[in-house]
Amino acid sequence: MAWEKHAGASTYAGLREVLREARVKHPHGLTVNLFIGPEGGFSDEEVELAECEGAALFSLGPTTLRAETAAVAACTVVLYELGAS
Repeated sequence: MAWEKHAGASTYAGLREVLREARVKHPHGLTVNLFIGPEGGFSDEEVELAECEGAALFSLGPTTLRAETAAVAACTVVLYELGAS
């Protein structure tokens, strides 16, 4: 879950670490669901609920991106890290 309040590293480093941990937990297959918030971001309650359901948080860096741009950026990193061509 991309969350602007998450004190994390850059897009690449933060999401890369989330994916690395997920691959260790699920070595035989991995399903990735990205949650990109609406403009204005997720509420604290939405983030808490997602975390309770097992969502991992990551930051898209210090620049606030439009929702549609954030989705493309996050998908690109996921595809790169998982080796899709």
